[in-house]
Order: sequence, then structure tokens, then C-alpha cells
Amino acid sequence: MNAEQLTPRPLIGKDGLSAKLLRMAFASEKSMRPRSRNFKRQVVSLATAVATVTIYLSFIEHRWAIYVALSVGYTIILFGLAWSDNKMRLFFRDNSRSLSEVVRLHLTYLLMLMAWIWLTQYSRPSLPSWITYEGDHHESWFLIFVLLGIITIWWLEQSRLTAKPKPNPFSPNSGRSK
Repeated sequence: MNAEQLTPRPLIGKDGLSAKLLRMAFASEKSMRPRSRNFKRQVVSLATAVATVTIYLSFIEHRWAIYVALSVGYTIILFGLAWSDNKMRLFFRDNSRSLSEVVRLHLTYLLMLMAWIWLTQYSRPSLPSWITYEGDHHESWFLIFVLLGIITIWWLEQSRLTAKPKPNPFSPNSGRSK
């Protein structure tokens, strides 16, 4: 063995890590963001699935189990995707929207979601069979319609929560002189 082979090499420098590894180690946050966002989305998806299924299976004997499970799953996916896309700060833009207002808005849309699920669940028996028929190779038109309604409610809530809030004319800090 050669004495040169026995001497330890420096970790950083000409003989150490390759230039590619150094670039990856000291990459800007911007270049790492897509990988981080994808990982966050995977975590959110897994958390949504686990929480929804766990709650539903825990309370399956109750009529309200589907509503609670969907509410929890919807809440996790809504705020989780906002967190993964770094949009949570838009919910509280310039401290003009309080946490209680965000919760109130979210509860309003959860109520709309529950009303939509209830309406679709109880209207299904009165619909024609060609709408509710589930074939071997495709989903029913009914299921597609239900999912489109849920996506629409989610989109409406996202756009409402990320929009700049309008000033409340009745708040004490509205700038009116007495």
C-alpha cells in the first residue's frame, strides 16, 4: 500500500465531494422547493387517507360516521395542501384575518360539503338507473357528479381563504370618525 492511499482525504475540496454533491448540498431553496413540496403533498395525502379511514372505521356503526370522516379528511387536505404550497400565509395576509374568521369560513364550507353529501346520498334512489349504474370498466355518472361537487366546494373555499379580506365597516378599527 502506498502512503498516499492511507492518508484521509478532505470531505470538501478538490479531492473530496464531487461538484455535483456540493451543488446539491448548497443548492438554493428555490431549486429544492419542488422536491420538498412533493414530499409534503405525499405526507398530506397519507395523513388524509389514514385519518379518514381510521375515523370512519372507528365509528362505522353510527350514521354520522361518513360525515365526520369526510370533515376530518377535507380539513386535513385543505390546510395540508395550503401548507405544502406555502399558501398558509395567504390565509392570514397582513394580520387582517384572524384565526376565528378562518375557522368560521372553514366551518361554513364544511357545512356546505355535508349538505352536498347528504343531498347526493338521499337523492340517489330517485335518479334514473343510467346515472347511477356502475359498470365494470367505468365509474357512474353519479359518482363523477358527486366528486365534481366536492372539488368545486374545495376550490371555492381555497379562493375565498386566499383572497384579500374586505374591511368590515362595522369593526371598531374601520377608520370611521365618531
